[in-house]
Formats: sequence, C-alpha cells, structure tokens
Amino acid sequence: MVQAAIRDGASARAWLETQPHQVRIWFAARWALRVAPVLFTDSNSATDHLILMSLRALLTASVAATCSASEFDNLEQAASAAARAAGGSVIRSAVAAAEAGRTFHNPNPSDPLFVDDHIHSDQHSAAQITAKAASTVTNSLEHADTIMRTTGDLYHITSPVFPAAVIDTGTPREWRPLWPSKPMAEKFLSGWESMKRSMQTAPEKWAFWLEWYEAILRGNPLPWDLSLRIAKEVTEEQWDAGPETVAERIEEIRREFEQRASFERPDSVPELERQRLAEHVTQLLANPKMTAIAAQGTAETLDRAIREFLDKAPANCLPDELIHLQDLPPVFRQIAEIVTNSATTEAKERRLAEEIEALNQKVAQLEAHLKEARGKTLNGRFKTAAIESLGKTIGGPWFIGAVAFGTCHFFGVSPSDLTLENLRGWLNDVNAAEPMQELAKPPLPPTRDV
Repeated sequence: MVQAAIRDGASARAWLETQPHQVRIWFAARWALRVAPVLFTDSNSATDHLILMSLRALLTASVAATCSASEFDNLEQAASAAARAAGGSVIRSAVAAAEAGRTFHNPNPSDPLFVDDHIHSDQHSAAQITAKAASTVTNSLEHADTIMRTTGDLYHITSPVFPAAVIDTGTPREWRPLWPSKPMAEKFLSGWESMKRSMQTAPEKWAFWLEWYEAILRGNPLPWDLSLRIAKEVTEEQWDAGPETVAERIEEIRREFEQRASFERPDSVPELERQRLAEHVTQLLANPKMTAIAAQGTAETLDRAIREFLDKAPANCLPDELIHLQDLPPVFRQIAEIVTNSATTEAKERRLAEEIEALNQKVAQLEAHLKEARGKTLNGRFKTAAIESLGKTIGGPWFIGAVAFGTCHFFGVSPSDLTLENLRGWLNDVNAAEPMQELAKPPLPPTRDV
C-alpha cells in the first residue's frame, strides 16, 4: 500500500476517513503507545493507580486493534472503564485509544477513532472525554492540530511521531517496530529509559508491563490471545486493588495460558512445513473471495453447532474436554478479514501464514487434550439430554466434516491426513457412556376442588 503523507492532524484525519473502523483503532493505539513514555514521565500526578489504568487502556486498545469482532464479548466494558479511570490524567493518548476500542462494537464512519486532542490538555474530565467520543473524526483531528500548533512545547514532543505514522499508513494493522525508520527520538528515549528505571525498582508491580511494552516497541508483541485474556479476565475489583494484585492475576492467567499452549503434538494433526505453507498461501490469496467465504462459512458452522449444543443440553459452557473448540471460529474469521483487507500482498502473505499456523496449533491442542481425556471414564458425567445434544450437534457428521474440510483447506493437506481421531473417538465415548443418574422428581400432592 502507498504511504500517506501524515504531516499534522488534518492530514492524519484525511487518511483515517478513508480507512476501515479497525484500522483507525490500530492507528490510534500505535500513536498512543509511542507517546506514552513521555506523558508518563512528564506527569506530576503519575501515581501507581494512574499508570496502571493508563497501561490498561493501552493494552485494551492494542487488543481492540488486533482481534476479531467475535472476541469482544466483554472488552467494550473494559475499555470504557480504563478510559474513565485514566480520565483525569495527562496520559490522553491512552484514553483516546481506549475510547477507540470502546466504540468497536458499534462501528460508524463518524466515530472519533483518533481523538488526539485529549493528549495535550488536563482540562477534560472523563465525562467530557466520553462525550468527545461522540464527535467526528474530522473535528477531533482538526482540534488536535490546533492544540499542537498553539502549544509549542507539546508540539515539539509529538511532532517526531508523524514520520512513524507515515510508515504505519503503508502497513495497516501490522505490528512492526513502533519506530521503524529511525531510532526513537531523544525525548521519547529518555522518557522510556526513565520510566523503565522507575518500574524496575518494583518488579512485583511492573515486570509484566515492561516486558509487554518492550515487545510492542520491538515489533514482536506478546501473543495476542494472552493480551486478550488479560483485558477480559482481570476484574474491575482487581484493577482497583492496584498493580500488585493485577500482577498476581496476570501471572495466573499467563501460567494457565502457557499450560494450555504446552502439549505433545498428536499424530492426528500434521505439522505444517514452512515452504509448502508459503506456496499454499499464495494460492489462497489468488482467489480471496472464495477463501474468505470458506473461512467465514466454517466459522459460522462451528459457532452454530456450539450454540445449538448449549441450547439443547442445556449448558452454560462446553465440556472441559472440548474447550479448545471455541478457539477455532475466531481464527477462521481472522483469516477471512486478512484476505479481504487492503494491506499489501506481502503483508497479507505474512499474516495469513501466521494465522494458519495458529489454526494448526489450536487444532493440535484440541486433539492432544482429547487424547489425554480419553483415558478417563465418562460414565455418569453427562445427563441424557446433553448426550443427545452432542450427537445432534458437535457429534454429528456434518460438524466433523466442517472441521476437517475447513481446516484442511487452509492447511493445504488432504482430509485423509487430518484424522481428528481423538475428537471422533471422544464423541463416540460420550455416546456410549452411561448417563448421569437424575433424581426422580417427587410427585405433586393430589389436588381436589373445594
């Protein structure tokens, strides 16, 4: 993609008005991430709570810019809370990006997905920021440009961001280094070094955040699935309790995440060979419409089967053995988004290969988990209604076929190479298991007319 000429707020506005909603979130998030170290160190009121809430806003915004819409069940509330908590601070870039994330559920061309005017003024309350989030991109950026140009010192701080933003416009939604063409400007470098030294004195509070920001800075972010879980699973009470409590919860989430990611690959899911995958990706991109239809159709088929099982079982969630199934539809949707977006062919090839490898990993995790589970008895685990529901939905041949053909289409392998033997075997085991003994309902007392 050709790079846009970003020189000021007005030119940024002109480019953003031509971009899809999620690209605007991504642009705001990367701007915020570049500016954050200076704003942290320049703030006279950068308490632990303020820094934590601003980091939360940055994390939420970066996740909003990256993950698919189907993964945002609870993220809107998290972004809004982060924006409110950071609302009285000088760290307006984080707030602006978080507000961008908050509007993700309701995309509209007039949403203010880059509200940079909040970076530079302490006069706005959280309520005003939220109100400003109802204004247009045009007004936001015009006001941002005015403030920057009339506040010389602040303009000096933010002006080095424009060259990096220009490069961003050529690679929308890519997470390359924050400063790709030149070393970090002195003001930002000194701000980051100061912030890092301060955080290193309290690793029990900030160790994760240092690792997370440095990974973003280098263009090698931590796994987005991990960041999404943190954004969604750390509770409001834990955020309010302070950085040590949040650090402890993040460590728990990370440990669970790594345990799920660690497994012995089963023979039933072939590992992808890089060169062959690269050639297959080229073929998939040669017909992007059909590739997107296949990905979206598989996602919808899997989602429908899961919903129908939960409705008919009835149940609030999948059995533990099938928990990895819910990880598959978002990956298929992300594949559909990649092949239809406006990025360069090179960027699409890279992202599509990464997403297919992620899909392969998740299917292998599902099979490995079920292989281990098959060694345990299922007698008495499920009610009759749940067993029947599994047989008609997730256990049906149409569902197994959708998983097999959908994944094989993107792996570039024959369906005979993907046996899914553990998924099929476990579902057969459930069907043959003795159902849970249900207590008989006591008879109602006889009634009589009076």
